[in-house]
Amino acid sequence: MQLSRLNSVPTGPIKIQVGNDYYSTRIDTLVGRSNFFNSFFSGPWLSQKQKDGSIYFEGAPSLFRHIIQYLRHGVFPLDFSADGGHNYGFYAGLLQEAKHFECPGLITFLEDQCYLKCVTWEITHETYNCEMEQSRYYDSNVVDFQLIRTKDSEAENYVCPRGIVCHHDKPDSCGRRCLNARAKVDATYYKVSTPQYLAVKKKLKFNFGWMSEDGKDFIGHIQRKQAANHAGDRHPTLEGEQYSGDPCENPTTWDVVELSHDDTLGEQVIRTRPEQMETVSDS
Repeated sequence: MQLSRLNSVPTGPIKIQVGNDYYSTRIDTLVGRSNFFNSFFSGPWLSQKQKDGSIYFEGAPSLFRHIIQYLRHGVFPLDFSADGGHNYGFYAGLLQEAKHFECPGLITFLEDQCYLKCVTWEITHETYNCEMEQSRYYDSNVVDFQLIRTKDSEAENYVCPRGIVCHHDKPDSCGRRCLNARAKVDATYYKVSTPQYLAVKKKLKFNFGWMSEDGKDFIGHIQRKQAANHAGDRHPTLEGEQYSGDPCENPTTWDVVELSHDDTLGEQVIRTRPEQMETVSDS
């Protein structure tokens, strides 16, 4: 969220150092979403310059590179993979860095676990065809694909009385000689049983409305939270929202049999496990 800039805060290019990393940016970029930088550049900051003209700030270089990208574009950092899900250790370390640099928008995103709403998964099911088999390989968002046999369909297929293979199941392809042969014998048909399958796909869904400060879903979350806080609600972050869990915490445990009895399409979510927390190094 864009902050109100103090009148005494300057603008223009600036070079900063965090650990051993240097960043060339603008003061108005730093102060736009950080109360820390807003307060720093409203004071006697020129005296803090080093010999090379840069200003040193204490912080974790491995995490601040995500902070600076957030300050520049308002896009929230995500550490997610289809195999491993979210990296909760990264989010825990980033939250502390966001608190150090006083970035209220990023703090809200992390504390309210809005990253769980950025990537969810949905299960779709429809009658199988050859095109679906191709989507299994060419759609990178499909993380699981299963076929469920439902029932067999029976049909009568036509047999040419002269035994011509290319006329198989195509009575209109038979010519005069075939018709003459057909007049001498009854038309021959045989029953064919064809298995029917239901294709069930488990697919990642990316919800871009949660991934940036100007996303409509995140803005709505902030508005609901502010309204609930004003009303004294004990759980402002949950009011009017559906909880979304890590889509990849247990990607193989899901009941596809029940899906064949439901024609609706919906999102499926699961909750996270605290034991997945990792420690983020400041190196």
